[in-house]
Amino acid sequence: MNINLLPYAVFWGVLALVVLFLIVYRKSISSHEDDSIHLAGGMVAEQVTLGHRLSVIDRWGKTLRARRKITFTIENVWGERRVGGASNSILGSAGAV
Repeated sequence: MNINLLPYAVFWGVLALVVLFLIVYRKSISSHEDDSIHLAGGMVAEQVTLGHRLSVIDRWGKTLRARRKITFTIENVWGERRVGGASNSILGSAGAV
């Protein structure tokens, strides 16, 4: 059985690039964050909006990292079966000679 893992590798690479983009995007957004709490003026709404935006980015990042890990695990399992099956068939044919 010949399994082509290239589509999965490309998918994994795309997920890795998206996660990397989210890391950079979150870093640029959090650079505008003020560590002190402002209770007066329009700063409260701005801080709430920024906090919500950062939480959404974090949620997407966690989800995509989990999917990337699952995809990587599936690729490894299929790759092991493919290599293991090929080596067993080679050894099996050599032993029969």
